[in-house]
Amino acid sequence: MAGNRKKNPNPIDLHVGERIRYRRIMSQETQESLATKLGLTLQQIHKYEKGENRVSASRLFAIAQILQAPISYFFEGVTEPDDLPVTFEDPTILANFMKGQEVLQLNHAFSQITNSKVRANIIRLASAAAGVDDQEHDASSEA
Repeated sequence: MAGNRKKNPNPIDLHVGERIRYRRIMSQETQESLATKLGLTLQQIHKYEKGENRVSASRLFAIAQILQAPISYFFEGVTEPDDLPVTFEDPTILANFMKGQEVLQLNHAFSQITNSKVRANIIRLASAAAGVDDQEHDASSEA
């Protein structure tokens, strides 16, 4: 029966859900507290973040206000369907990584830096320390 088949989430819904989750974690907001502020259940927030349920425009606006993010934040990186970011096969890998205290502290501090040159230098430093080639970053920052 076609009605019983579970549909794959739309890539845009997945992307928006991942961005909600990322911003929520960066804001040190729990799923439960976000749900309470929105008058929703914890399960509904979980489904939004997994892309299983679509977020309405009014709900996304409320989420953006709570998480202090512009609406455009949730769509960053998406201009064409081919531009959708690669998602992790196992979403718990990203979630567990993002919960790390050092990652949260680093991302919070980095997000407070407004000088683009300082941000670029920090990326170069981190890339050098990790032994990662950051030429892609250099090319995109010059464009």
